[in-house]
Amino acid sequence: MSGVPFEVPHITVPRGGTFRFFVESVEGARSGTWRVWSSKNHGDLYLSGRTLAGFMKTSFHESGSWQSGLVSAASTPPGVNRHIDLWPRPPDLVRGITRAYGIVIPHSELRQPLDQTSDSKVTKIVGPSLGNAVWVHVVMVQPGSIFLIGEGHEELARFDLGMGNQAVLFAEHADWSAHADGIARDKAKGLAKTDPATLARFRQPRMALFVTQDDGTRLIVDAALP
Repeated sequence: MSGVPFEVPHITVPRGGTFRFFVESVEGARSGTWRVWSSKNHGDLYLSGRTLAGFMKTSFHESGSWQSGLVSAASTPPGVNRHIDLWPRPPDLVRGITRAYGIVIPHSELRQPLDQTSDSKVTKIVGPSLGNAVWVHVVMVQPGSIFLIGEGHEELARFDLGMGNQAVLFAEHADWSAHADGIARDKAKGLAKTDPATLARFRQPRMALFVTQDDGTRLIVDAALP
């Protein structure tokens, strides 16, 4: 890990609001665009990659039942379970602070975009160096608890989930070189199971690799195809 200067002003997101971001290297290669949003009437938080939008999302329900899966039964192939993963809200790291999720964007998975236009409403995160990754953490903060960002990390957004609850997104640059071979293997397995017609729908297809860590928390790796 290193104290890379992200130079990203953090954003306060009201209930029902949305925060979007992508990672871009100094050479202009980009990740997919990620969207994180909250419910206007409940303390729920959601996230999805742009190429997955309308097809797949991860949900952090106020009830403590969390899941990743296909958005609706209509988008689910016959005989396939709509829920890719279901898990309970993990125990607090410390009182009132829960590590909810991680979005990992390795340098190896950045690609030159076909469309060079940019949107001022989407936050750009400076890309990692070779062998490293940007890791965007999602942390849940309960009322009465204070969550401070440590050195080498940069707060991106803080969501109001109602009743004093918050979700905080922050980023860091971390060494990812030890995981490169595993990503390549998982991408190959995923491609072998993917219908070519589905890939043809996207100009620059990307793959979401779901990972369960040793402590039971989840993360998703934003991978480029091929």
